[in-house]
Order: sequence, then structure tokens, then C-alpha cells
Amino acid sequence: MKRKMSKPPIFYTLGRVKFNAILNMEEFITSIQSDLRQDYPDFVRDVIPEVQIQMQAPGKPPTVNTVSSVRWNLKNVETTAGFTITPTSILFHTTEYGDSDALVEQILRGLKTVHAYAKLTYVESVAIRMLDAVIPAPKQELSLYLKPGPLGLHAIMSGELTQSVSQATFDTAAGQAISRTILLSGKLGFPNDLLPMTLKINDRFKASGLHAILDNQCEKTGRISLNFGTIEAHIRAVKTQAAEPFWNSITDKAKELWS
Repeated sequence: MKRKMSKPPIFYTLGRVKFNAILNMEEFITSIQSDLRQDYPDFVRDVIPEVQIQMQAPGKPPTVNTVSSVRWNLKNVETTAGFTITPTSILFHTTEYGDSDALVEQILRGLKTVHAYAKLTYVESVAIRMLDAVIPAPKQELSLYLKPGPLGLHAIMSGELTQSVSQATFDTAAGQAISRTILLSGKLGFPNDLLPMTLKINDRFKASGLHAILDNQCEKTGRISLNFGTIEAHIRAVKTQAAEPFWNSITDKAKELWS
């Protein structure tokens, strides 16, 4: 049974929408930031260097070029939620997940604000990614919280486990879904591809021993007409799909402890 938890283990949530390239996006950022500033007043413009490798004819070395991409970051005062805008996408992320409706509302709010000034034509993809931290209380085992599948190979050897990673990819009606479980010993684990982390993680997610990170995502790709009702339906579908592995991974005891 899926019921709202009073102490959910979710510590980071992301929702991203990719759209047609707006090469002059910088012209609209002042207006976009003005519309979002009341709730997201912290503003930073980042220039990110990217290495591009282009293969040449046989026998010739590849050419390597460094190009710069720009992204604009808006965050709330508490640095627990914000938007990242690029010429081809908008990302909403938060470390204080409330519920699906609030998440979808903010993703659409950002997308509609960008569209109001940049006049988007279509959407290329919608994606949701959710990270949960399963941190056992002292003298408790991860098996109290997780079913055998997500625990992977943690028990096949004697000794102290330092890291274990398992991953599965599924084609679903909502989109391509990827489910990962990372077991780590020490400080709270965080996927390298999401670094640097620019939001504040809730203090209750502090780990020092063996713990698990459930990293689940779903992405719908394919050109979608700019109909916000259709886009919302896809966002809700990928959100539901991204959440499914979490519910299938945890034990009834975990639900009781987090309720």
C-alpha cells in the first residue's frame, strides 16, 4: 500500500524538460528571472567548459576542442529548491520533496515561464529522478529496510562491505526507466553525475556506516507538441514510474518505520 510517509527517505528529486534549442536564451533570462525571483531570488550564471572529441579519417588523430556552455541557476533563500536553465532545457530540483502535485506544479511553472519569453516550439523529453537514502538506525541491518533484490551481492563474502552497485534498465509505457541501488560504507553517497551539489541536504540524512542509495529515474523521449496538458500527463507518468522501484524495494517494516 502506497501511503504518504511522515519521514520519507527521499533526499533529492529532479525534474527536467528538454526543448528545442533557443540559441539566444540569454536575451530572455532577465525577464525569466524577474518572474521567478520572488520564490527563487538567488541567481548565478555558470559557464561550464566541455571537451568535444571529433574522430577523423583512419590514420589521423582525433581533434579535441574545448567549448563553453552557459547555464543559469535560480535557488530559494533556504537553498533547498531551484531551477537550472540552459538553451535546451529547464531543470527543477529540490531536497525538500513534498508530493507529486507540488513537484509537477514547479516543473510546469518553470517551463511556462521560459515559454512566455523564449516561445518554445516543442519538447524533446521529460524526466524525473529520485534519490532515497536508506540509513539504518544503530544496531539495525539494511535487510530490515530492503528486500533481497536491491541488496545485491552484499552477503556473498565475509569481511566489511565498502561498496556495491546494481542497476537495471526497463522499457516501460511511461518511458525508459533505470533503477540503481548503491550500498556504501561511510558518508552519504551521491552520484558523481549530479555533482557539484548546489542545494542543502536535510541534516537528518547523515550517514557514517553502511547505507543504501536508491537512485530511480524515468525519461520519456520523443518530440512532444507544446501542449501543457500533454506535457503534464507525461511528467506525471514518468514520476509514477520512477517511484515504483522504491515501493517494490522496501519492506513492510521500513514502511512502518517511515510512516
